[in-house]
Amino acid sequence: MNFDIKYKVTISFNQILEGLQLTLVDGIFNTIFTGISERLEVELTQGAYQLKASFIDYYQEYLILVDASKDFIFDFNYPSVAPILKFKTTHEYFHGNAEHYSRVSTLDLTTNPNFLFFGAKYYKELFPNIIMENCLTEYSIYDKENKLLFKFNNTTCKYSNEYAWFTFSNKLIEGMYFLKWSKDSNTRIFPFYIFENYQTQFFIRYNELPDFENCFFYYTNKMDFKYDAEEYLVLDKILFAFKDYKNYKSLTEKDRFIIQQQPYLVSLIHILQQSLAIKNLDFASWGHLPLPDLHLLSQHKDKSNLNELMPVISSVMSKYAVNKKSDGLRFKPASIIDRTIDHIKYDLFWNNFSKIDELSEWNDIYSQLIQKSKFYPNSNSDNQVIKISKTVGNWYRNYFGKIGQTTIQERMNSLLGNIESEDFQTKFDDTINSIGDVSQIADKLNIPVTKVLRNYATFKNIFNKIK
Repeated sequence: MNFDIKYKVTISFNQILEGLQLTLVDGIFNTIFTGISERLEVELTQGAYQLKASFIDYYQEYLILVDASKDFIFDFNYPSVAPILKFKTTHEYFHGNAEHYSRVSTLDLTTNPNFLFFGAKYYKELFPNIIMENCLTEYSIYDKENKLLFKFNNTTCKYSNEYAWFTFSNKLIEGMYFLKWSKDSNTRIFPFYIFENYQTQFFIRYNELPDFENCFFYYTNKMDFKYDAEEYLVLDKILFAFKDYKNYKSLTEKDRFIIQQQPYLVSLIHILQQSLAIKNLDFASWGHLPLPDLHLLSQHKDKSNLNELMPVISSVMSKYAVNKKSDGLRFKPASIIDRTIDHIKYDLFWNNFSKIDELSEWNDIYSQLIQKSKFYPNSNSDNQVIKISKTVGNWYRNYFGKIGQTTIQERMNSLLGNIESEDFQTKFDDTINSIGDVSQIADKLNIPVTKVLRNYATFKNIFNKIK
């Protein structure tokens, strides 16, 4: 190695990487440079160097051999889920088709879609047993009543088995929908929304299996997908901050400018900071997308409005799977939250579950409990005389006849959500208190009372073991 001669070396990348962390060390592990940069200009003596690069949660190393002044241009192989910015996973046959079908429906070439689904392998050469035509038939879209709207197939979708991609796009009316994936005995159901003047996008990649861990929804006011859009990487950074809020500081000034232009990203920041009880929200003066998660986090007292508000983020949904006695039931019985809460999956960022219960499935379960319920339920405010009177009254009713049909129907209505909002809390509490120790079990196990009702024997057994 000649230490007397220094060569001018530039290091850059083929991708736009705002916030790239670089470290350059020489052959004896002296640090030449460390910091945030997408491009380096340094003078180096002859020899071997190691470049370490990290971006979000991805890390890559490069060997640099210096024997003359030269430019080094590298690829950073970040496994981007969206086909953007010249990454190795974003070939022309991926991003070109994603762009095209974000502007033209796969069902009707004259329709401008507001929903785009795009699936592809990370690398088309790998896993030849994964055939895109077979993968697309595992997906379908349902409306908020859980009725099938679209089944993905070779008629409704566009795809290429050779280049390993498939897509579905169409125009949907505003409202809530469910994206369902089902294969063998496995199912995932994702709630999503269509907003006016926004395009809802869902991207997923395949290795040997669908990569649900890194799939994502994006709501864009640009109404299409663009290959050069940097906001998808900013989304990745925000999701990384959800994993650990310390990562929030990785957002650069350019990232923050991009967030200001995208109401969906502003909403995610607000959801993140409200979940952490941060009072002064960033980007408070900028427009945000009215995701239901924001409404739910604001802890509105009027539960009648929560009937069809389904959060899209898993961490928000998980708050409703936990019962705090001081909160009471945080959702309306038989609401869409109640119908899915027994089947939530907690392994992904996005709210997803394996089943949406039909209310008819609960009739037999609830009927059996109500038939055995007390006509005069106890209350925490009852004194000893009232409790004795209710005990005698219940004995009399049980001995000489069943509970009146009117009372039975009222209690069924309270569990199935068929009650007026002003009567909701009183009648629901009366029903729960009449069915044994449901409230005590729910409080002890920190789960909603409706979940206890539908799995009473199981939770009663657990409760008896730990009380």
